[in-house]
Amino acid sequence: MKRLSVVVAFCVLILLSLTVGQLESKERPTGAQRFDLVLTGGRVIDPETGLDAIRNVGVRGDTITQVSTERLEGTRTIDASGLMVAPGFIDLHEHGQNQEAYRLMALDGVTTALELEVGVPDVRRFIDARAGRSPIHFGATAIPGEDARCQVAARRLTRECSGLACC
Repeated sequence: MKRLSVVVAFCVLILLSLTVGQLESKERPTGAQRFDLVLTGGRVIDPETGLDAIRNVGVRGDTITQVSTERLEGTRTIDASGLMVAPGFIDLHEHGQNQEAYRLMALDGVTTALELEVGVPDVRRFIDARAGRSPIHFGATAIPGEDARCQVAARRLTRECSGLACC
């Protein structure tokens, strides 16, 4: 049962990460609208609008089209009661840049992982190695030159620097 809750929470987070900002302030009357997917009774949290309330979420295709207190009809319905529904989270300092790490991050609600501390030596190769195979968004900064940061740090700290280990 716990695994099912994690899977549902994961689905909820991924779906909501597709479109942000379509929340309570932009609610429209439900009428006879039918959605591809409806998430019912989840605690919807949106940092952009400040919404933190129990709502139903209607999704068409890959876009959230309605967030409402009203009952929504959908081809598929997921009961999100007791779960948090939020846009995906961005991890700005992630060293685990591989498929298994990405899978675990997604289960925690992370939809974007960035390696912004040290960076990578070849950004194009980094992107090509992950494109189309990652369950989340990813990114990295480029190393600004051979051990440039370590060389600067070494001078400031007046100590030897071997590779990127000191950074």
